[in-house]
Amino acid sequence: NLAQQFVDEFPSHVLKFYILRVAAQAFFAAGEEEAGLAALRLGFKIAREQGYMNCHPWWLPKVMSRLCTKALDAGIEIPYVRSLIKYRDLLPETLDVEQWPWKIKIYTLDRFTVLIDDLPLSFEGKTQKKPLELLKALIASGGRGIGVQQLIDALWEDADGDAGKRSFEITLHRLRKLIGTDALILEDGRLTLDARHTWVDAWVFERRAGRLEAMVRKHPEHIAEHTDALCALYRAPFLCDVTAAWVLPMRERLRGRFLRCVYTAGEHWARTAQWSVAATLYARAIDIDPHAEELYCRLMLAYRHLDRRADALATYRRCENTLATSHGMVPGSGTKALRDSLLAH
Repeated sequence: NLAQQFVDEFPSHVLKFYILRVAAQAFFAAGEEEAGLAALRLGFKIAREQGYMNCHPWWLPKVMSRLCTKALDAGIEIPYVRSLIKYRDLLPETLDVEQWPWKIKIYTLDRFTVLIDDLPLSFEGKTQKKPLELLKALIASGGRGIGVQQLIDALWEDADGDAGKRSFEITLHRLRKLIGTDALILEDGRLTLDARHTWVDAWVFERRAGRLEAMVRKHPEHIAEHTDALCALYRAPFLCDVTAAWVLPMRERLRGRFLRCVYTAGEHWARTAQWSVAATLYARAIDIDPHAEELYCRLMLAYRHLDRRADALATYRRCENTLATSHGMVPGSGTKALRDSLLAH
């Protein structure tokens, strides 16, 4: 390969690493992704074998953050790259890289989970319910620049002004002891969960949803892989075990975005007559959100195009049972009309 032939001319391993790093940058800038990854793969292989952690005078933190992100995305020398990031205290350029060695990782699109240095949050004594509730409310409110009074009103609605403020301060102190002081920034009466040190699946989901919506228009050839990644991330409604009113706006917003992305991708497969792909997507989405009646309708239509009438009717029965069990409702007139047309055929 071109990268290998090029660096074979240089006797110095440090110089080889430097040349490959520059070559990778140039390839990525030119949109030559495969050539850039080849250079990166060889460069990080040399760096791992030589144990490089300091490569002065050519060390550029922003450049290395970008290249490390590329490497983690592509599965290149992951243990070495993660150790390099930690040793050099590199900051990520994007929230999307789950493989980045985040100090804190928070999962909200399923059972609420907090990882500190990739290990589940542990407690001395009983579970710290109120600090974790504050963390949930902060994320549900957006996570950035959230007014302290808004959080007090959500979590201590029955407390008077001073009592609510004291409760907040005590709870924030306890939360900082659990996840670290660097993660929570309090300035001018507003609280922020620092994205430089914290990975939150809900934040990543929203970014990826936006990219998928744009991709349908510009790069439809990549829709399948991005839809798979989105479904893998959105495994269940946001903080599904929380019943408080303050969680509902974020939960509904994320659910709406998930369904829009599924519908957008499904419509693309329908336009290109790839009904089998559309059916697989709708079936997967129903497993994630079994209460969205439109998903059942779209899956039934896909099955009809595939001449799978029995599967379409089974989908209607599942819809009927789910709506009756969860909401005491029956399918709408459009869904029933689709069922009737299948029975008539």
